[in-house]
Amino acid sequence: GWALNHAQANKPAKVLMFFGEDPPDILHNRLYALLQSPWVQASSRRAALIKENLEVRSMVGRPTALTERNRAREWMRSDIAKEISEYMLEHTPRLVCIDPLRQFHTMDENDSGDMTQLIQNLQTMAHDAQSTLIFNHHTNKNATTSGQGDIQQAARGSSALTDNVRWQANMMTMSEEEALACGMESFERKQYVRMALSKANYTSSLHDIWFKREEGGILFPTDDVLIPPPPLSGGKRTSKTKNKTASTPSKSSESSYQDISLVATPAKSSASTTFPS
Repeated sequence: GWALNHAQANKPAKVLMFFGEDPPDILHNRLYALLQSPWVQASSRRAALIKENLEVRSMVGRPTALTERNRAREWMRSDIAKEISEYMLEHTPRLVCIDPLRQFHTMDENDSGDMTQLIQNLQTMAHDAQSTLIFNHHTNKNATTSGQGDIQQAARGSSALTDNVRWQANMMTMSEEEALACGMESFERKQYVRMALSKANYTSSLHDIWFKREEGGILFPTDDVLIPPPPLSGGKRTSKTKNKTASTPSKSSESSYQDISLVATPAKSSASTTFPS
């Protein structure tokens, strides 16, 4: 595995990703852009590991709800949830990603009971396969418009979503204020995305990480962003600090990014599995 902010995975392992909104052609284009990126081209081993260990599945056009009601109107695991669970057991991925969560359930996002049961279903799937399961979820409108997209409560719907997961990272497009603070033109800011770790039960918290959107929508860690720290009580500022970066790229094709990634449950209670590769 490769480092994410110096948190090393134990070793390369299988990653399984399910996309509920992106058709196969789009996924093909994204993977092609990733494989053609300078980060992958700089190491033949990286390309080989991606081809060996990364599997992506488009679920567009297929039933995707992981829960369904029985005759008593109780929520039960659906056939597709059982199918995915069996596939996970067979292929034993260390990391499973679901994007986005809304495409994989029909429950009431504002109902704490529904969301708790949904997370419990995901935890069961992850526990049975001894995998870490991450799902992407959207922020609520209030957090997005008020500039609070980096707090735990930014997740859309019931707080049970955040309460029942073990890890949460928020991603936000650079704001007008941040662009102004680092001396960047307004039209440039949408090329930059900030990741803030708002919840981490099994590891220490991390400073924010900035990414820059490059060709094909790939997000690469960058040290281009220089945000001065807030003024001290006496009105004096400390010296500018450079953003520390990770060594691996992320992916996005959105022109405006406001999403949250949450871990339903890790395979083991250790920091090394919080950031699996």
